[in-house]
Amino acid sequence: MRIIIQRLQSEFELARFFNYPLIGNRNMFKLIVLMLSLTSVLNSVYGLEHPSVFNTQEELNLIAFRVNNEPLSLTKLGWDGMMKTAYAKLDYAHKSYANVEVVPSGGNEMEDHFRGDAQSAYSHALQWVVTGNPANRDKAIIIMNDWAKTLKTFTSTGFKIQIQLECAWASPIWIAAADIIRYHNNGAANWSTADINQFDKFLDLLYTEAEKSATRDTNWGSSATLAMLATGAYQNNETRFNNGVNAYKNNLTKVSSSDGKVLEVCRDTWHPQYCLVTWQQTCEIACKNGIDLYDIKLDGQTTPRLVVVLEYFSKLFLGKIAAPCASDWTYNYTNEKLRREGYETGLNHYANRKGLTSQIANLAEAVGKSRPGLLDDHFISWGLLTHGDISKASGLNSTDILLNDRALLVYPNPSNNGQFQLSHELSWEVYSALGLLLTSGNSKLLDISNQSKGLYLLKTNNLTKKIVVQ
Repeated sequence: MRIIIQRLQSEFELARFFNYPLIGNRNMFKLIVLMLSLTSVLNSVYGLEHPSVFNTQEELNLIAFRVNNEPLSLTKLGWDGMMKTAYAKLDYAHKSYANVEVVPSGGNEMEDHFRGDAQSAYSHALQWVVTGNPANRDKAIIIMNDWAKTLKTFTSTGFKIQIQLECAWASPIWIAAADIIRYHNNGAANWSTADINQFDKFLDLLYTEAEKSATRDTNWGSSATLAMLATGAYQNNETRFNNGVNAYKNNLTKVSSSDGKVLEVCRDTWHPQYCLVTWQQTCEIACKNGIDLYDIKLDGQTTPRLVVVLEYFSKLFLGKIAAPCASDWTYNYTNEKLRREGYETGLNHYANRKGLTSQIANLAEAVGKSRPGLLDDHFISWGLLTHGDISKASGLNSTDILLNDRALLVYPNPSNNGQFQLSHELSWEVYSALGLLLTSGNSKLLDISNQSKGLYLLKTNNLTKKIVVQ
């Protein structure tokens, strides 16, 4: 497609392609604008979605609306929970290090800041989205810039491979913050190019370590998978993104079984959940970019493997089944809540996007009983805020938000039935990924249920958005 655009650069060919007569400056101006717009669209479709770690632009807009206008929403409940933490305070004291010394099976102040400062940057990026307060934007940028300019090396008090795991844990959190600051509202934060480039070098350092664990058939491999895919999505690096996709498929296949168990189910009650949380977050980022890892089925089963796993562990959490462990096993999965907020992502996808409520009944029960959940700084946090009910219809109407294309919300996106709800009524057109007009309308309901699964382009007067049917 990009080759076609390059071959249509002459005025005559472009004019014929778009049926614009070359008469008058106004038509020439329209021609140039359309050419630039189409180039931008193609970059979006054939590149990667920005932002997409951990929400799209439409979702960030919806989060802001719900926090400010829907006090009974799960989004607002998640917001209130985040705002009670020290990470969300403007006086949070971060501390960057030139060398981070990691402690296998332990921790220290360096590790705490390495991950905790990332959580703080992410919380302030989210606050900037919701409130528009530049102090939160600046706080996130200061934290990220300090770490990007300071960190040079890692060492370990024990085996060196622990460095790989620490980098795999931390990098997606840093990326979640950077993804908002760099891409929200087309770079409205004005994060400088020099700082963005420096942060990319910081991420390159983390990626180099994290990917070394990608083939390990444990929670190490699942954590590495998330780090790789998130890095690729943020950096628009399709090689890294695809490496993450392939690593996920390999890890899910080798670590999970058809009955829902994972290899570390009897190690303790938290390491197995590292797999479950990172798998959900990996699937979510891939979903934002038009790849449905959530739906992978294995061993001839008709139910997605991740659903099987989540349901099995939810039964363990609820005490409905016993852990398949030796009689002297000293742990107890019942009411184990430590990492429960991380399950909002999978629950939202299967219940709200896909409508598979009967298949994830135990997951819904377990998550519902534990809300708002507890923070685990190993992974991207604030799941109740970012995904608790992000795919449910909202009370949005044309008087609630600015009536312009930039404020347009499209949900659910991706859609499992080809129907999308728009936040307000306006004229729109839907094109195939190859630029063929499929349908048009002037309403809040967009229906392309007669089309096959894939990527489509929603075009309004001044904006083009990627929508996905899956």
